[in-house]
Amino acid sequence: MSPFVPTPYTYPSLSSTLPIPSNDEHITYGAFVAPSGSAFAQQAIMPSSSAATASVPGPAPTTQEEYTFYYFEHVRKVQYPLAGNTLTNILYSIVVAEPRGAVATTICALSSLYSARSHIAQDLEPSETNPEQGMAKLFFDQALYQLINNKTLNGQYAETDAVAAVQLVSFSLLSGGWKDWTAVLEIACDWLAQTRIHEEQNPKLTLLSMSPAARFAARATMPPRFLSLYRRLFAGGAGYWASTQQLDLRMDVLTGCPDEAMLGIAEVSALAHWKAAELRAGSLSVRELIRRGDHIEQQLRARVTPRHWVDDETPLDPASPLGQDNAAFAREEARRVIVDIYREAAILYLHTVLSESLPGVPEINTSVEQMTVLLTSCRRASMTRAGVPAVPDGVHDGRCVRHELVKQRLLLLNDSLGNILQ
Repeated sequence: MSPFVPTPYTYPSLSSTLPIPSNDEHITYGAFVAPSGSAFAQQAIMPSSSAATASVPGPAPTTQEEYTFYYFEHVRKVQYPLAGNTLTNILYSIVVAEPRGAVATTICALSSLYSARSHIAQDLEPSETNPEQGMAKLFFDQALYQLINNKTLNGQYAETDAVAAVQLVSFSLLSGGWKDWTAVLEIACDWLAQTRIHEEQNPKLTLLSMSPAARFAARATMPPRFLSLYRRLFAGGAGYWASTQQLDLRMDVLTGCPDEAMLGIAEVSALAHWKAAELRAGSLSVRELIRRGDHIEQQLRARVTPRHWVDDETPLDPASPLGQDNAAFAREEARRVIVDIYREAAILYLHTVLSESLPGVPEINTSVEQMTVLLTSCRRASMTRAGVPAVPDGVHDGRCVRHELVKQRLLLLNDSLGNILQ
């Protein structure tokens, strides 16, 4: 099988640690089943499921098909540890429909980054290796070119473009900010604005009418500038859909952050923007700042009610060669703690806006103490990545022992992914 080399770019020679195989290299592949008549059925051959169960990280992928399979076997579960088979099926169906599309290319970029970083972390590659100069960069740049070209050709972004943009944002975050995420987030935001969902009085109905891929893109984007949309979606009870079976509408199922915490974070972000504007104008009223902050906190705490907990029991696409996700119990074990961490993080964020980042402030100290208790109760270290608000816990506490606790918790991940080691 010939290796995949994206066009139209011409790149400098790639790192010797991530070679592109020649056509003469012999690679054994297992069967791959795709819907009959699909382009992917004609072009893609995946490694067999049995080969994929080898210990992580396994051999570095070398073809686009291998990168794609590697993503679903290893990367997707790290990228969205609380999501189940529904998300896997969404992404898989897009790749089947467009095996050389932007989403497929972003998946390859994430696989390349994760594979290279994992090999470095486990001393299978020299520490001076720079994965950002190899296939990861090639795939990222190609995906970005595809998104720009799609807009030029079609006049607007498609929902799959938004999905690809969200994946590129993840790439930037998982690479420790090597690539700027703001430009690709704008692509997803532009698509969301195209749907005009922010103008709807009942945006839930709009989301329900979207395709699964569009709903995923919408939930994964949700920029703070659409505050009125947040309010219409997430206000009331423990989240707009807390009591429904519509798992693909709830934020906590995707990211771990419950709807009410998402709204709280957006409200605090708007408050911080207002405070900064008032300070620049020399007209900040501390009394008004505290009044607004108290209202946000009261609303956030009032919406914390017991949730209807259900796990994603969606089976994998029967045409998929992917292995079953057996992490449902682990997700349920961690999700309750992670939800509480996000809620407390929203409150901690609020108090840092009201009182600045001063560890001696009683409200800040109380939030940090509560987050530390929650963090230590999350027994699975691999789920710490989903509870990223734990990081401000150590940052906003003045005690060295607290700093060290959070640091050691993050170091347990030991995969050199993201900015954990920075």
